Amino acid sequence: MEDTLEDPPTSAVLLDHCHFSQVIFNNVEKFYVPGGDVTCYYTLTDHFIPRRKDWIGIFRVGWKTTREYYTFMWVALPTDVKSELTKQQEVQFKAYYLPKDDEYYQFCYVDQDGVVRGASIPFQFCPENEEDILVVTTQGEVEEIEQHNSELCKENQELKDSCVSLQKQNSDMQAELQKKQEELETLKSINKKLEQKVKEQDSREAELLQLKEQNQKISSENKKMKVRVDQLQAQLSTQEKEMEKLVQGNQDKTEQLEHLKKEYGKLFLSLTEQWECQKTLKQTVEELKQKEATATKKQQELTDQNFDLSKRLSENKIICDVLQKEKQNLEGENDILKRENSRMMSYMGLDFDSLPYQVPTSEQGGAGQSPGLVYGNPYSESYEDDCADYPTLAEYVQDFLNHLTEQPGSFETEIEQFSETLPEWVTTDDAFQELVELIYQQATSIPNFSYMGACLCNYLSHHLTISSQSGSFRQLLLQRCRTEYEVKDQAAKGNEETRKRFHAFVLFLGELYLNLETRGTNGQVTRGDIFQVALPELLNALLSNPVDDNLICAVKLLKLTGSVLEDVWKERGKTDMEEIFQRIENVVLDANCSRDIKQMLLKLLELRLSNWGRVHVTSTYRKATPENDPNYFMNEPTFYTYDGVPFTASDSDYQEKYQELLEREDFFPDYEENGTDLSGAGDPYLDDIDDEMDPEIEEAYEKFCLESEHKQKQ
Repeated sequence: MEDTLEDPPTSAVLLDHCHFSQVIFNNVEKFYVPGGDVTCYYTLTDHFIPRRKDWIGIFRVGWKTTREYYTFMWVALPTDVKSELTKQQEVQFKAYYLPKDDEYYQFCYVDQDGVVRGASIPFQFCPENEEDILVVTTQGEVEEIEQHNSELCKENQELKDSCVSLQKQNSDMQAELQKKQEELETLKSINKKLEQKVKEQDSREAELLQLKEQNQKISSENKKMKVRVDQLQAQLSTQEKEMEKLVQGNQDKTEQLEHLKKEYGKLFLSLTEQWECQKTLKQTVEELKQKEATATKKQQELTDQNFDLSKRLSENKIICDVLQKEKQNLEGENDILKRENSRMMSYMGLDFDSLPYQVPTSEQGGAGQSPGLVYGNPYSESYEDDCADYPTLAEYVQDFLNHLTEQPGSFETEIEQFSETLPEWVTTDDAFQELVELIYQQATSIPNFSYMGACLCNYLSHHLTISSQSGSFRQLLLQRCRTEYEVKDQAAKGNEETRKRFHAFVLFLGELYLNLETRGTNGQVTRGDIFQVALPELLNALLSNPVDDNLICAVKLLKLTGSVLEDVWKERGKTDMEEIFQRIENVVLDANCSRDIKQMLLKLLELRLSNWGRVHVTSTYRKATPENDPNYFMNEPTFYTYDGVPFTASDSDYQEKYQELLEREDFFPDYEENGTDLSGAGDPYLDDIDDEMDPEIEEAYEKFCLESEHKQKQ
């Protein structure tokens, strides 16, 4: 028993989480003699693979968790799991460690996760001549059955006593009859003697007649006795038949009692399983409440940070407007000075073009940058004599896309000039296709650019005026998306890299559905019907192969577009959303996905039941609570790795990193999700801004920071 020095892996796993059919115990005796070793034989099924820390324990019948084992032995791993011979295994328990009482026990196979994979029939440790019937019933039923059995036994005893009495009477009558017959024979002999004497003595005739009369009386009495004996025998046979019927009825009642005992045992096990299931559900509800409380706290912190950042953004916009106006004034003054300088040089008789240095004019790019850009447009290049330095279309578009990725706030100020410049670059159908491909690749390869990419596609579809035989920008974009859409089933079942690209396409298509607008002839803005057909098919492809990353992508897509899709489908009388969530419920019940993914799907179901978290807020400054905000427990912050891969609390591979980032945000509110300190030194762009601030703007900025810090402390 040296193997049992180390405690086996156990858990509080209840009966509803066990799989008793994966390991089958063979040749289990009803009784094991105390003082001897016990060998346990078991068979591994095809669907079960043993592991190093699996063990077999002896449990007292009625156990609830795997921690209640009496003793255990480690199982030996077979050399070839697929071989039929290695599936038949055995383990021996030494007599010293076996129970000494006569309680009922059973073998249980427990894997290294503490989950029971198989259980044997109950057995006892007692001598072989002891009773081997396990009776499980209620005390009331036992008393009622015992009372009925005692009544039957009493009635049976009475019949036996009556039968014995009748048999005794019969024997007495037989003895009396024998006695009478002997007397009759005696009388006959006497009669013969008397007849002889009558012959001899006439005087004895009268006495002979008397003897004859007496003989006749005895004969009649004998006949009566025979009739009485026949009646007693008939009565005895009748009572014997009744006794047999009572014995048969007693046996039927005994069998009925055994059947009731078995039914009671099944009901007791079912009741125990229901109780364990209810306990598990209560624990799950408590865990969900704790997670919801944590999410609520985090949501409030993010709301406060969002408010502060919005206020800071408005202040920066004001500063930007001031700097733009000042820049325009300086440019105007610069133009006036240049004209005055030209006039003075003409007056002095000098040629302006002969000077070794010329101030760049607005036409040459020196002051011709867009007035809407605070620090100039980094993408407007001046034409040089050497055309080798002039960027290509791919470089120009990629630089602009990278700029939007790093500074999405510049979209409103720079998109117009970008759109107006594109026709000068895109002069062929191939260039037009290249433009669409560059935007598509940026939107699907950078996780946090899908929304900005959809906004960019929407703007270009309405403002980009390029005549092409291939079609408009919108048509080329939809053709590119259709190429990925047609291989959706193969992509959902492909390898990890293929599925990752497919997930990026799915989320980008969701953003296009929300942001790519279609304007009718009367100016009405609607969403494309083609996406309403494509998105359900993409969801079906994801749910048809329910691996973890496919299910996560489906949840993100439904959180993104679910409320809008359901409203549209309800208006048109469609039940597509009901069918999708029915499939999700089937996945939760049947799919072999992780526990975290199932919890994510359950949260999605709750989100839909709460009308996708949409409520009518009566007060802007009311604190969110579980009572007034249905979305209180649904929002989870999303972080990104250095490679741009998003992860949440449901991703088991990043749980430690996720918790670290949450704690870091609690202590450092200005810390971004990618790990960059917004207020730290080392960013030359921010350092230049601080150095170039005039005293008035710097004073306003410091006041704003103090107010923000004071509000966070409150």
